[in-house]
This record gives sequence, structure tokens and C-alpha cells, in this order.
Amino acid sequence: MQQALLLVACLTCTLTCAPVANVRAGTPAETPVRIAREIPEPADHVVLLTTDGVRWQDVFSSRGADELPTLNRLMTSDGAAIGAPNGRSAITASGPAFLSLPGYRELLSGHASQGCQANDCKAPTEAGLVEELSGADPGDIAVFSSWGTVGDALTHDANAVVSAGKKYLLGEPELARVGLLGAWEDAQTGKSTPGWGSYRPDARTSALAIEYLERREPRFMFLSLGDTDEYAHQGKRDDYWRALRNFDDTVAAVERKLTEFAARGDRTLLIVTTDHGRADNFTEHGPKFPESSRVWLVATGSVVKARGRIESPSVRHLRDVAPTVLLATGYAPNANHDGEPLLELF
Repeated sequence: MQQALLLVACLTCTLTCAPVANVRAGTPAETPVRIAREIPEPADHVVLLTTDGVRWQDVFSSRGADELPTLNRLMTSDGAAIGAPNGRSAITASGPAFLSLPGYRELLSGHASQGCQANDCKAPTEAGLVEELSGADPGDIAVFSSWGTVGDALTHDANAVVSAGKKYLLGEPELARVGLLGAWEDAQTGKSTPGWGSYRPDARTSALAIEYLERREPRFMFLSLGDTDEYAHQGKRDDYWRALRNFDDTVAAVERKLTEFAARGDRTLLIVTTDHGRADNFTEHGPKFPESSRVWLVATGSVVKARGRIESPSVRHLRDVAPTVLLATGYAPNANHDGEPLLELF
């Protein structure tokens, strides 16, 4: 009897665990039966779009419903939203720092950023989402960010187009090939307000990214905006909301382009989120303010089951985003990921 029970246990583990545990990171692989049923075909175009340090209370507020029409529509009818205030589940940054670079590292690595708890960490040596998705064509994967330090969430030899603020550029030939090198150069010369140093304002960053999406149609694009956090740190609530409205316009522009792709038969996914929340005092966030851990996430696209605010089976984390994107694009999540695919979106 004991031998029979042991045999059943081994067979069960083989059938349910092996498809994920035995695959290599970034390698297209057959997914488990349950997951394959949820996502029958890989997405052709995925955009991960973030705005820095935006409170979940604002996105889900009555003011948000009035002033953020695109996000509100996606959260109520045309998409799926995780982290609503009255829901039984939440989504958080893993922390404990609740700072920007650890948040972006978590988003792109698929695990809590234990080795980076500040905004001055060295670039990782371990491949993350961008590196795992990249192939022979560097223009097929793109990263555009307002804050230059977002580039330090990537390995510095990523085979992709990476325009991180005014800090550095990878893939210059690809920008030149689609006729955007001049626009990139112009964006480098303007003022950094509301940031400073190598910061590139959101209007410049989003214009470059949307034009790249239009001309190049990449398989994966990460667009990271930041004016919201800059204004919040300065205590400028009106400017924070203005930046958030501009971000909503960017979400609308990206959604429109992905809808065009879907109309011709392509499968699309748009994930919208933030890197951390805010302290109760609004201006700050970080390890001294555990309330700044809570974030929000909205998803839409032809692969998403649109049903508004949804309940997750457990508390979700930013580290769940990378395995979700890998799974949606037909790649097996890295066995080293701490995160889990957000199957409730599909």
C-alpha cells in the first residue's frame, strides 16, 4: 500500500510540476494543461506601462473616475483590475524598501529585489524579463523610461532598444532605422523639469515610445513614466494630478495602437501598474512607510478577460508581472521566479 501511494504521488508530481520546473528560462515551451487552457495562443504584442509612485487610493477614487477616463473604463468594463480598495485581495511591492529602483527590479526580474534596497544599486547580472524575451532582433524588444535609473534594472548588455532618460541609449541603429534618432536627440536637449539631472520629462518619453510602437511594432515594450512621483515629492498635488491625467492619455494612446493590431488578428496584452505607493503624508514612500507598499494593476487587450475589478486568490505582488508576461508570450516562467502568473487576468 505504501509503495502504491508513493507511486501515485510521484506520477502526480511529474504530471503537474514538471512542465514548469524543467524548462529553461526564456525558452518557448509547452505550458501546463491548465495554463494552456487559460492562454491558448501567445500574445504577439505586449506593453508594460508604469507611472511612478501613484497611490491606489487615487486610481480607484471618485476623482480618478472623473479625471482618468481611460483607466476608469479599463477598471470597470474593458479590462481587469487588481487591488481595488474594497476587495478581498491586494497587490503590493515586496519591499522592504518601497523605492523606485527596487520596484522596477522586482517588476522585471520576477522576484523580490532583496539585493537592491536603494536607488543607487548597480545593474543586475542576472537576466530579467527584457533579456529573457530578447532574441536575434534587438528592435523587437524596447524600453523607454523618463527616469534614467530605470536602466539600472537591466543588464547593461541587453539585446534591446533601451532609452533610459538622458542617461544612456542602447540600440541606436534601431532608432535610426525607424527614423527616430533625431527625435531622441531632440529629447535629450530639453529641460529635466519636473525631475533633475538625467531625467527626461514624460511628454518627451511617451512621444518617443508611442512613435516607436507605431513604426516598429515591437513584440514587447516597457514604458516607464515618472512625472507623478517627481511632483508628489515636491508636495504639488495639482501637478501630480495633471501628470496622472497625462499618463491616462498615454494609456489611451497605447491602447488604441494595440487595438489596431488586434483588429488585424494579432493578440495583444497591456499591463498598467506602478512601482510603489505613497505614504499617508503623500510626499514620501520607503521603508519607514509600510503603507507605501500597496499598488494597483490594470490589464487589457485581446488576451485578457475583461470583467472589471476582480478578486485574486491571494495577495499579489509586483514580482508576479514578469512570469505573467513570459507566460502570455508563450515562454515558460523562469523556475527561479518567486512570482506566480496572474492567471485571473485571462
